[in-house]
Amino acid sequence: MSNYSSLQVLLEETVPALGYEYLPLNGNDAQKTDILIRSLSKNFVLSWKVDNTLLFSAEIKSQVAEKLRTLFFNQVWFKNESNINSVDDIQDFISANLPNENPESRILSVLQFIYAKTPFAGDTVDISSSELSFEEEYWRNMFFHLQSEFAFYVNAAEELGYLSIQDKYAGNFFGIGLTAKGLGAIIEIENQNKSKSCFVAMSFVDEMFRIYEEAIRPAILETGFEPLIISEKKDIPSDITINDAILAAIKKSKFTIADFTEHKHGVYFESGYALGRGQKVIYTCRQDEIGKAHFDTRNYPHIIWKDAEDLKKQLIDKIEVFIKS
Repeated sequence: MSNYSSLQVLLEETVPALGYEYLPLNGNDAQKTDILIRSLSKNFVLSWKVDNTLLFSAEIKSQVAEKLRTLFFNQVWFKNESNINSVDDIQDFISANLPNENPESRILSVLQFIYAKTPFAGDTVDISSSELSFEEEYWRNMFFHLQSEFAFYVNAAEELGYLSIQDKYAGNFFGIGLTAKGLGAIIEIENQNKSKSCFVAMSFVDEMFRIYEEAIRPAILETGFEPLIISEKKDIPSDITINDAILAAIKKSKFTIADFTEHKHGVYFESGYALGRGQKVIYTCRQDEIGKAHFDTRNYPHIIWKDAEDLKKQLIDKIEVFIKS
């Protein structure tokens, strides 16, 4: 694990490594530094104001620093003209943008990585510890924060029968390849990734149907996807139960939006099922209801909304960054 002594050291090491210029500027405010991140070749410029206490002191703990570096490696930055005043601001940014870290999605990321390096069925590849150390983007781009996390999930994928490994020691993997089970998982996830559907899980009450029509549905459509919602108001063939229809809809969707307003058990089940399949889930909840959130989902970042207009705007931003990027 890197030992970043301050936010400035983290930025000095990370930004140039990604091909951008890091330019701290002396502005009119003595308590803050203007930070410019730019790339002339990529037509990319970001400007932030950072509190000097945060920038130069050792307030950024190693775990926070590694997660921040991971987000930057995936081109997820603080918004232009952001004011970064405290560690809490950084934690909020990480919580809002870091994908869910459930084991199933982590294992799928490893399988996709091996699949990209072995274009033929039965093909194998060697991955050395030194290679991972020098090619940090391998595991950062899968949203791992440490090289050891990548190695842990490679071993987990082998134990589950998705990978075969001929030999391994000290973080080195030799003759690593996908099994038939692993290839099957890749095919399934590729079909899902091609989907343009978004499954919507929510409480089926009149107020939430209004929110769906004014916020959720238009946000999905405006970002290029098709909403897929299964309710008792929807025509379902007589030989199919509503539960079967819901599970089938989740399977065919690229991602799920789960709104926990009123905290219906079905929403918890449907979001958990989607998450367990390695699918991305966007969690939302009306601001007066978030305090009732179940502990199982409380650690996931939620979009907290006050009205339809607020939810629509936040959903569009989230889909653009979390799903389309």
